[in-house]
Amino acid sequence: MEYRKAASRIGWGMATFFLVSQLAQTMLLMLVGIIAPQVVQSTAGVLLIGDIGIYCIGFPCLFAICKKVPNTETPNPPAQQNMTAGLFIKTLCMAFAAMYLANFLYMFVMGMFSQVSGHFVDENPLLDVIMKNNLIERIVLFCAVPPILEELVFRKYLYTKIGSYGDNAFILVSGLCFGMFHGNLNQFVYAFALGSLLAWLYVTTGNVVWGMIIHTIINLMGSIIAPMAMGNESLSIVVGIFVVGVIIAGLIIFFRSKRSGIFAPPITQEQQPRLFVNTIFNWGMAVFMVIFLAVSIIILVGILK
Repeated sequence: MEYRKAASRIGWGMATFFLVSQLAQTMLLMLVGIIAPQVVQSTAGVLLIGDIGIYCIGFPCLFAICKKVPNTETPNPPAQQNMTAGLFIKTLCMAFAAMYLANFLYMFVMGMFSQVSGHFVDENPLLDVIMKNNLIERIVLFCAVPPILEELVFRKYLYTKIGSYGDNAFILVSGLCFGMFHGNLNQFVYAFALGSLLAWLYVTTGNVVWGMIIHTIINLMGSIIAPMAMGNESLSIVVGIFVVGVIIAGLIIFFRSKRSGIFAPPITQEQQPRLFVNTIFNWGMAVFMVIFLAVSIIILVGILK
């Protein structure tokens, strides 16, 4: 019951964050549109205003709602392994593989939906947003600010609230909240996979910086290198080979690591019974999921052609 109440409180916090940040973004866009209309006429300006609504207004609401959830005894998880070059490369390969495979799964499902419904679905609307920004704007808006702040919230902060209930509970809550935080089904699929892996890396090394670095590399690939490859045939071939290679390497590393027990929490650590049920089936998390699904459906309907 303690864990379920904590998960519910975090769900309420995320739901409040989601609604408040959306409202704040709308109001800020209206206000800036009156004061400095040239700002909202640029994609970078709109994204920057969105970041202010999320990071400066939305996240403080999350912290306020979750304040009553007791903190863990230590602010960081005790390191189970030291970070080595090998562990970093293995984790990076698994992160890329998880992201690409999850994205391919989403694209496959949307492709089947398009065949059945007769409507074309824009499989990656985020790419259209990325392409409207120059290189400096992409670095700041996608590769610098989000990896740092999101790792601090979804890994470091959530660990202080859920870490005492076991590694598996923290990894599940961190992955779910990180996935739904993105507000659309496309990003949810790979963000959930990536968020869960980065949560595992945090409890493994006890250092959130490594997650920030991998998160930055992932965003660098998606917002700068991949878009550049779209207009360059040679670079497209290189990126294609990289994607295939990293998926194969990531899968091999994952299954070998799983067989060796690297993903298992310490045997002395107590784990939550009925973890998935108690994480999902509580009022706070249920409300957050309903809001997320409602917004996702609205977005999906809007990109049907």
